[in-house]
Amino acid sequence: MNLSKLFEAQKVVRKKIIETNGLEGQDLVQNLILALRVELGELANEQRSWKHWSKDRKPRIPKLLEEYADCISFALELALELGIESGAKVEEILIPYSARKNITKMLNQVYLSISDLEININYHYARKNAVLSEYNGLLTNLITLGILLGFVYEQIEAAYFEKNAINLKRQEEGY
Repeated sequence: MNLSKLFEAQKVVRKKIIETNGLEGQDLVQNLILALRVELGELANEQRSWKHWSKDRKPRIPKLLEEYADCISFALELALELGIESGAKVEEILIPYSARKNITKMLNQVYLSISDLEININYHYARKNAVLSEYNGLLTNLITLGILLGFVYEQIEAAYFEKNAINLKRQEEGY
């Protein structure tokens, strides 16, 4: 996966959002953390396997991939807001045997990674290396989740770029 390409595309949308909405100089970290959590919830809602009370537990794949692309967008945006994109990387993907068939566990792990990053930002913001380390853990868990959902890197990138184009158009149309 070419993170540099993804970050370059996200910078274009970010610039448009900031200019269009008069957000220059504003700290958007908490907004982005909440947005990432909300999008992850929307992804979980489309994944459905964790809904043990429902007879309809099959994932809604097209919508699932779209929500996953939204999660990637907000994760990239968060790194840009924190100024750590140059050090961002996906660490080695190691999928524990216990998680291979348990997407619910991985969804919860991504939520936990978001919280760990938020704690680091709130208490160690001056220590960029600590924040970057937590961010890379989050990004790795998010990519691992995508793999567990059955997506390959090419699908993830294509879905991201499609959503990026939609987001840019929305900004140009006054979304």
